[in-house]
Amino acid sequence: MLLKSTISSVIGLCLPGIIIGFILWVFLKPWIIDLEYSRLQMSDNMFVDMGIKNARIIAIDCVDYVLGNTTDNYLAKLTDDKGQNMFNPREIKHMKDVRNVVKSILLWSKWSFWIALIVICVSFYFKWVSLSILRSPVNLVNWTFIIVIFTVLIYILLNFNSFFTTFHELLFEDGTWTFASTDMLIRLFPLKFWFDIAIYITLAILTECAILLMIVKRI
Repeated sequence: MLLKSTISSVIGLCLPGIIIGFILWVFLKPWIIDLEYSRLQMSDNMFVDMGIKNARIIAIDCVDYVLGNTTDNYLAKLTDDKGQNMFNPREIKHMKDVRNVVKSILLWSKWSFWIALIVICVSFYFKWVSLSILRSPVNLVNWTFIIVIFTVLIYILLNFNSFFTTFHELLFEDGTWTFASTDMLIRLFPLKFWFDIAIYITLAILTECAILLMIVKRI
């Protein structure tokens, strides 16, 4: 009984990291830039100094940067046709903070996945438990996620500005994440962009949880 309870608890503790990490992995891709730039009708008129094609490339570079696919000083080296830096020190500092947060989440997700996989495989190999052991942790974690994320979704729809501010206050140091409307980060990723992303992510998590619930229901 103690062994089954321990196995169930370990799986339950690993599930949040797996769920969040998977969603983050899905959305930190170039397709989201293309989708939003098209949906928001971002054009050359908004980027007269570089053109929308170059803006898209820089936006994707930012995604690669937070994923750790570029060097730590990559954004600091980006310059325009006049040789001026595209990002100011304040923007670069914030992007480094975002990179560290994303790195931590993905590392948490990676370890959660492998720990859960090893525990499940070893448990099944030695026949300590059956597939039914997954029902309890999956149901508990996913229903908790559904309640929390649905509440967040309502919050976003009712007052996105407040949500956006609260989100940044929780993750970043005060005064490090506010920028002028002319700064490159704001031009590349306007507030409407983040509103859409917040909606997409909450809906994606709710869908992921619903799918997991349906799967374990059949076990």
